[in-house]
Amino acid sequence: MSQPNIIRARISLAVISLLCCAGHAFSHPGDEHKLEQLNAVITQQPSLQSAYIQRAALYTRTGNYPLAEKDFEAAQTLGDLYLVSHELGAYYFKIKKYVAAVNQFTNYLEHYPNHYPTLEYRAEAYREIGKTQKSLEDFSHFLETSPYTNPGHYLTVAQIILSETDQGNSIDDAISIIDLGISRSGNSPQLQSFAVQLEISREFFDAALTRHESLRDITSASPRWHVEMAEILVTSKQWGKARDQLNQSAVKLADYKKTPAREKLLIHIEKLQRHISDKL
Repeated sequence: MSQPNIIRARISLAVISLLCCAGHAFSHPGDEHKLEQLNAVITQQPSLQSAYIQRAALYTRTGNYPLAEKDFEAAQTLGDLYLVSHELGAYYFKIKKYVAAVNQFTNYLEHYPNHYPTLEYRAEAYREIGKTQKSLEDFSHFLETSPYTNPGHYLTVAQIILSETDQGNSIDDAISIIDLGISRSGNSPQLQSFAVQLEISREFFDAALTRHESLRDITSASPRWHVEMAEILVTSKQWGKARDQLNQSAVKLADYKKTPAREKLLIHIEKLQRHISDKL
């Protein structure tokens, strides 16, 4: 390659590298502006611990881990260590050093025992290292203290409970958590659908049907809702009722514009219909 071409190639690589770094560092709107603000604050107040903590957290979120480490180290020399612990724990969690993350979160919770973001983080970290009982304890505390729970939190706790194979009543306990989530956050399809599967697994078919029926209005009794109802009925060997649900689904699908997803659903309906015909 000639010298001019080598130079052009090097320039191109440098530009690409800069663009990649920029995209990586500022993937969220406002990150660059926030970084500029923090840089200015640190320039004016180089001993302000909170500014270093905030900038380290920003670097953690954007994946600039060496810079995050540098700021965490600086912050630890500028004030009480526990004030750094939550964000440092989040940093360790992100780089998958879960034991170190737990240690940092524990340090922070010793001073702020009801800090629900830290409780949630530590619960997830405990889960990652296989300490499910401690994870459940933290999640329980989190659900009691946090004003910002969502269906996903209750689903996670139910899944952790089910992972404890030595618990004889794990399905009962998991359903209790799901129902607690429904009582607090409303009749979530995410939670009810999970509960339906649990009811089926213990052959409580009437309970499964009742739960699925509760989603009729939320889903506007969509073709898929009818198919899912039919699947429960097939599992409980209620062949005639299952066939009726499949017929309703097929009629509704005929009025919709064809899409790959709907055509796939129709194929599934036809397969179930053949299965039912074989049983009748």
